[in-house]
Amino acid sequence: MRRRPSSTDARDVYAGHLRTMAHYQDMVGLDPALPSSARRHLARLEAGEAMVTRGSDIDVTPPNADFCLESDGTVTPVEAVYVDPAAAVRTVLNYRRPDGTMVYPERT
Repeated sequence: MRRRPSSTDARDVYAGHLRTMAHYQDMVGLDPALPSSARRHLARLEAGEAMVTRGSDIDVTPPNADFCLESDGTVTPVEAVYVDPAAAVRTVLNYRRPDGTMVYPERT
């Protein structure tokens, strides 16, 4: 399994990205009664859960690839197991790490 060394730098970068997105969603007048997706992701990240994100969100190359921010701070490349071809925005049901274990996206 390939892991990129990183301590918690990638998690900190992604947390900063999520805070920016949450602030933007507040500025455009998102209903405050509904938690924004950025706030839900930030809560999961701060709870130490594994998060799947794009390389561009955490300053890792390639920027279009998907990576898993592990709870120990390492960054693992992942591949989408199923992508819905009819979705307007790429919707991924689950991810597989190189060692075969699964990472699941946010549960609603």
